[in-house]
Parts: sequence; structure tokens; C-alpha cells
Amino acid sequence: TACDLCGNIRTVPDHIPVADEAKAPTCTEDGLTAGAHCGVCGEVLTAQEVIPALGHTPVADEAKAPTCTEDGLTAGEHCGVCGKVLTAQEMVPALGHVYSNDYDADCNVCGAVREVDLLGDVDGSGRVDSTDARLTLQYAVRKIDSTMLNIALADVDGNDHVDSTDARLILQYAVRKIANFPAI
Repeated sequence: TACDLCGNIRTVPDHIPVADEAKAPTCTEDGLTAGAHCGVCGEVLTAQEVIPALGHTPVADEAKAPTCTEDGLTAGEHCGVCGKVLTAQEMVPALGHVYSNDYDADCNVCGAVREVDLLGDVDGSGRVDSTDARLTLQYAVRKIDSTMLNIALADVDGNDHVDSTDARLILQYAVRKIANFPAI
């Protein structure tokens, strides 16, 4: 064969094959079969063929319902092969506790108990009972002093002083004869 530049005739050796490695396809990129080309002249000896991308393999990410204290998640999806998020899960805020009123100590949803200043609960037991009525009456007739009970919670009629009427109302509430105190 003659040289294109100088015109001298030279002999061309046989092709020297160089392997073109196969490339596996991924979820998003095409792959190639194995092939070969000449290491001297670059001529393709065995053409590589395109192997189409595989596409993602969806795996469901389950939704998680929010609770009173913990955030939840919406449903989502990710690829089981490459891990790419296909549908992002979104945070659903915690619901917070639900109480019937400002004096209710138990959450209506999960039952969690909160500390509240329960009107009428002069001994701080977390409930209004006959002991609270007895302590209030003893205070009203000056048998005990204010260190024995929470005065702010004893004035259930809201008239700014504690008397036998407050003790009577606390007892009526404790035995469920009344549902609320006049001060509420």
C-alpha cells in the first residue's frame, strides 16, 4: 500500500485486535456488548451492539400515619436496583394531643396524660374527689391553712375567695352531680 504523504509502498501487517469491553446496562444508561477493533488502524473488527437501559424497578415505600407525637410519611417509591427515589415520601406533621377541654388530663386519641391545673383538684392528685371537697371545707372554716391545698384551684365558683360553696361544688363535681364548675 502506498503512503498517502510520501508515496512509498509499504506492507501492512495483519490487524492487531484489541478487545472493547462489554458494558452492562443500568437503569438509566444503555450498555454495550463486547467487541474488538484494530490496535494499529482502528478498524472495527467486531462491532459492539447497544443493550437498552433496563429501566427502574419500582419498590413501594409504605405510608406511615402520624401520631400525636411523631411525624408520619406519605407513600412513596424507589428503585430496588439503584436506589433512586422515584416518588419522594413527604412528611406529614404530628397531630398533637387532643383534649376535650383545658382541664382534661387525658388525650382523647392516645391516652397520654398531661399535667394540668385541674380546677377543684386542690390536693394535686390529678382528679377531683371527696378529699378535695373536705380540704376546701376545712380551709373555709379555718381548720387548715393555705399550705395544705392549692387555693387557686379551690375557688371553683370564681368569686375570688374560698368558702363552703366551693367545697359543696367540688363534692358535687366529684360525685358527678354537676359537669362543670361555674368559674369555667
